[in-house]
Amino acid sequence: EVSKPVMHTFYEPYKTHKSELEGELNLIAAWEELWSDAGFDTKVLTMEDAKLHPDFEMYEKILKASALKEYDRLCYLRWV
Repeated sequence: EVSKPVMHTFYEPYKTHKSELEGELNLIAAWEELWSDAGFDTKVLTMEDAKLHPDFEMYEKILKASALKEYDRLCYLRWV
């Protein structure tokens, strides 16, 4: 059996309002469905995946020392 290509995205919830969180989770579900329908397997990466990077602690320390808001910090960490 030929394996499907994998489409990745990063998601880490940071909103506190239930309605906002539900909206984000609905968006992730739609993302997974559409990529699956296009013939891809999907993988949603999280902060736990980012923490596996050997330099995560260094990046996290630098970002926490900056004036970045939580959302912006997560935007950087998605690339780790």
